[in-house]
This record gives sequence, C-alpha cells and structure tokens, in this order.
Amino acid sequence: MTALAGTIATMWISSKRAPPPLKGRKVYDMLEDIDSNIWLATDNGLKRYDPYLETIIEHELTGISDSRPHVNVLAFENDSLMWLGTTEGLLLYHLKKGILKTYEHDSNNKNSLSNSDVRSLAKDNDNLWVGTENGLNFLDVKTEKFTKYFGAPKKPDSLAGSHIKSLSLD
Repeated sequence: MTALAGTIATMWISSKRAPPPLKGRKVYDMLEDIDSNIWLATDNGLKRYDPYLETIIEHELTGISDSRPHVNVLAFENDSLMWLGTTEGLLLYHLKKGILKTYEHDSNNKNSLSNSDVRSLAKDNDNLWVGTENGLNFLDVKTEKFTKYFGAPKKPDSLAGSHIKSLSLD
C-alpha cells in the first residue's frame, strides 16, 4: 500500500462513518491536487475523493465511448489540468470543466498515438512521454504531434519491447 493509499485508509478507519462507496474493483493510480482532493484512476472511470466532505465524486468522461473507460494512469500538467491515460486514448482533462482534448490511435495519421491503450505517463518539461500497449510515444504538446518508438529485438539500439507498462525520468 502506498503512503497516500494508507492515508486514505487511515482517514476512513478513524472516521465514524463508513467509507464512501467506490464503484469498480481496482484503483490503478492516484494523485493529490492542491486542494487536497485525491484523484483516482479506476477500472470504472475517473473518481475524486473529497477529504472534507468524505465523499467520492464520479467524473463523466463523455465523448470517448458509450461505456466508462478504464483509467490506467494520471499525471498533472499544472494545477488545473491533468493527463489521463485510458484504455481508449490519452485525455487532457480540466479539473473543473472536464475533457478538453482527446488523443487516439489513427492508422491514417502518422502523427497520432501508436495505440489507444495508454498504460504509463511521464512529464518531461513541457512535453509528455506516453507508454501504450504497442509503443512508446513522445508528445510535443505545442505541435500536438507524436513521435513513436517501437521494440525491434534484432536492433541493439531499440526498445526491448513495445508493451510499455511504466515510465520514469532521470
């Protein structure tokens, strides 16, 4: 259990009320914003835990599918914007207004995401690295173009594989 998850569990245990319901069975990622809200990436969409009201608020991700996508990973762009990596693409999400931009794989666009199942994110100054089920992508946020990298086992200078589960910058 992470320190943050432990904090949530401690808050619920020390509360006289039962923990708020969380639809879905899995939490893949969580981030705390500047207002102390805890954003949860779940197998049933995006949730926000409000520690002052001790409630979980569900956030609609309309416009990308008829069902709630799995949200795999979260990364803050700034105090009001967050990147969401979902099973149906990469979303730029405004914390108060909702989805601002959607990026998906488009086989007819060489500058699109390599795969719509986004598994990992890493902010790199003003740009973003995106790990997917099929390839590593570098998003130039200003031009909104992706550079794609794939594993090629016979090439010693390529990625070891194309399934990118996690990213870390040094």
